[in-house]
This record gives sequence, structure tokens and C-alpha cells, in this order.
Amino acid sequence: MIYSSNIGKIYDTIFFFVEYFNKDEIDKNYTKVFEDTSFMIECFNEIESEAPEIPDILYPLFYNRNGIASPVSSFFSAQIDFINDDIDSFTTKMMTNMDLIYRQTVEVIFGRHLKSENKDMIPAITPGNYIEALNSLDVPLEFKYQISLLFGNFNYAISVLAGLMKKIYSLVSDLHINHYQEIEKVFRKIQSETNIEFYSNAIKYDSQAVDDTIVSITLLNQYIVYGPRTMNEKVFLMFGYRHEEWIMENSSVDFIDTNQFIVVCGNEFRLKILKIIAENDELTSSQIARIIGCPVTSMIRHIEVLNRYDIIYLSKREGLQMFYKINIKLFKKMKNRVIELFDDIINSNEGNKKNDK
Repeated sequence: MIYSSNIGKIYDTIFFFVEYFNKDEIDKNYTKVFEDTSFMIECFNEIESEAPEIPDILYPLFYNRNGIASPVSSFFSAQIDFINDDIDSFTTKMMTNMDLIYRQTVEVIFGRHLKSENKDMIPAITPGNYIEALNSLDVPLEFKYQISLLFGNFNYAISVLAGLMKKIYSLVSDLHINHYQEIEKVFRKIQSETNIEFYSNAIKYDSQAVDDTIVSITLLNQYIVYGPRTMNEKVFLMFGYRHEEWIMENSSVDFIDTNQFIVVCGNEFRLKILKIIAENDELTSSQIARIIGCPVTSMIRHIEVLNRYDIIYLSKREGLQMFYKINIKLFKKMKNRVIELFDDIINSNEGNKKNDK
């Protein structure tokens, strides 16, 4: 696998705008769904605190509701070159394909709201008739005003967006540099045999394509799983920082089976670690080592095993300190699995006793 940061950074740049304009949707789809989005929020706040002023005229370009991708997100998926694009080439594509972004904006905004005899037909909204079409939209008046401003100054809005995206991209690059240790750790985990097998089952990833796979990691949307996509015989994958949680939430495939779970947790030393983390909510490896009274180097080896199997996870970072939490969702899931396993053993044993009689 080869790590490439460019596409993940471009995606993070776009997702910043999506999150900026759709905070209620982000809250519904992320904050209220996943156990801990504190690091995701921290990353967004870090960008927003340094971001230039973003005009409301851009809001319709990032309109995101009910799981339907925003116009610029759709443009990204359709036009991005996973191997060669950088922020300059991508914004150039935006400037030279304004008509495509216009059509996608019409499809996202008008196509989902305006009724038609043919449900599959997107209304022919042009710069000459969009005002009339606005009257049929069931959206707040303020949003209609923003749509009107955008469509009346579409080329100008795209040029403004292209300049802003470059500035946000620069901030995103700094964010990735600041958290390079976490990114490196996630990339190492992605390449592990355990994860490769998991992806093969969960997202139809061809495990034979490992050598020809390009991976990008995002920090703003930490739960994205994008791909596998193929281009020029290369496979592209884009993963959020905590993508395994999304896969486990949305897939019937287990990241770790019951037997592995018992073996990994069954080590007496690791059981101590798990109990101490559970009692304190979250701790660093050095804090755990101090409580148990063992060398930090020994502790780190066990922490890495527990983290590799998602039994614990990195909850936040403060400087060079990394804090870990128990993956309580996995424990609740495995509790039922372990009970089922024990019931099977007990029932099998009792069945053998009856046969002996």
C-alpha cells in the first residue's frame, strides 16, 4: 500500500464547508450516532478558528440533507483523479466545469423538492427561469435568497469558492502535519493482515491488490469509507481516522470474532489494563503503567494489541500524550456472543451426558 495525502486533504477541505454549513446534519449523522466525536469536533474547530470569512452565497453548493451528497461533493466523486490531482488541479477543474457543478446544484436542490409527473426527471432550471422555480421550493425563505444570489452570480461564486478552498486546504495541511503521528498509526493499522482481511469481507476490497493500492486518510470526516475505486490499474481507498467504527456500525462482518476476543482479552495483564481504563474512563499508556507498576515499554506492547483489535481506541491527543478508552460497543456485542458460546458448550456437554446414559 502507498499513502497519498493529497486526496484526503482535498476531501477534508470540501467536508469542512459541508460541516460549516450543515452543523445540524453533522450532529444528527455523526455526533448522535458514534460514541465519541470529540477528536472530529476538535479538528473542525482547529480549522474554523483560522478560516477566513465564508460568504453565505456558497451554502447551496454544500447543501447536504438526508444522506444526499452536496453538489461540490458530487463533483469531487465524479471528477477527482486519485493519482494526479492536487488542490490546484482540482480547483482548475471546478473553474473549467462550472456548467457541470451548476447541473449538479440544480439536481440536489430542485430535483429533491420540485414535484413532477416523471419522478426521475430533473426540472430544466436555467439562469433564466430559476426565480420562477424558487416559488415551488419548500425551503426557508433565507435559503431561497441564498439560492437566488448563487444562481445570479454563479461564475463569480465558483471563483470565490476556488480561492477559499486553497486557503482552507492550507489549514487542512497544517492539521495533518500536527496529527501526523495519529495518521501514521492509522495507516500502519490499515496495512495489517487483520484489517486487510476485514476490508476484504466488509467492503469488497480485493486483498490481492495490496501492492497497487493507494490510501488516503481524512481527519474531518473520521467515519468515511470511500472506495475501493480503480483508476489506471491502481486501487484507491479513502478512510476516516476512525473508519472501523463506521464499518462495525453498518456491517454484519465482525472486526474480531469471539474466539479472538477471548484470547486477546484473556491475558491476565491485559485484563488489568482493561479494568483500569474502565475505572478511569480514559488514560494514557504511561498513566496505566504507573498505576500497575510496570515499564512503559511493556505497557505499550499490550496497548497496541488491544488497539489493533479495536478493544480500546485512541480517544484524544494532548500534545504527545495519547488517551485510550474502552470500546464499550464491542464489549456489549461480545457479551452476548460469549454467553452464546458458553451456552453451546454447556448444552453440548449436557447432551453428551444424556447419550452416555
